[in-house]
Amino acid sequence: MAKEHRFLPLLVLSLSIDFGATVVGSAAGYLHELDLSQPQPRDWDLIVPPANWAKVMRLLRSQPNPIQFNSFGGVKMLIPHQDKEVELDCWPSSLEDHLANATAGDIYYQAFKNRFLLIE
Repeated sequence: MAKEHRFLPLLVLSLSIDFGATVVGSAAGYLHELDLSQPQPRDWDLIVPPANWAKVMRLLRSQPNPIQFNSFGGVKMLIPHQDKEVELDCWPSSLEDHLANATAGDIYYQAFKNRFLLIE
């Protein structure tokens, strides 16, 4: 298993690298700015390619904390990061579908490609 990442919870890093998940929302903005004077995000929102959703669900069910359903048809759960727990919120969606509804200022981070997408 990979070592703890300074900025990303280990499970978020794994979901992005191993399953192509994309970090969206305020956590992507945090990573883009990487202002260490700012507190780390309390929650991490990820979109998961639908083709990988079943594999991701198997991985999440193997985690010690319980899974709850979220309002986007996905799941949320608490995951460890550094010395506390943060919320992971993920749902199946293609990046193309998500970008079709994007608004100016939205930021996306793909660890598996180490790139940011910024909507202007």
